[in-house]
Amino acid sequence: MPKPMMTPLEFRRWKQQWKAINELDISETRGLTFEQKVEDLSELMAWARSLPPRDDEVEIDAVRQRWIKIKRATNARRRPE
Repeated sequence: MPKPMMTPLEFRRWKQQWKAINELDISETRGLTFEQKVEDLSELMAWARSLPPRDDEVEIDAVRQRWIKIKRATNARRRPE
């Protein structure tokens, strides 16, 4: 039988560490001004845009484009003459 990746004790310690990290992050975020939060969000979004698209994003975009074509085609048929 394969050995578990973490023992129950290791998991509890790991969970406690992340709880402490999250609490610290929350307290730091509460201390930021609205402008600082917006700037942080803007930087995060710019960083995300700089990454290459994932394969599923390309596929999702292709599906969206097909639905746009279908919608245009069905709307064109419904227009009164």
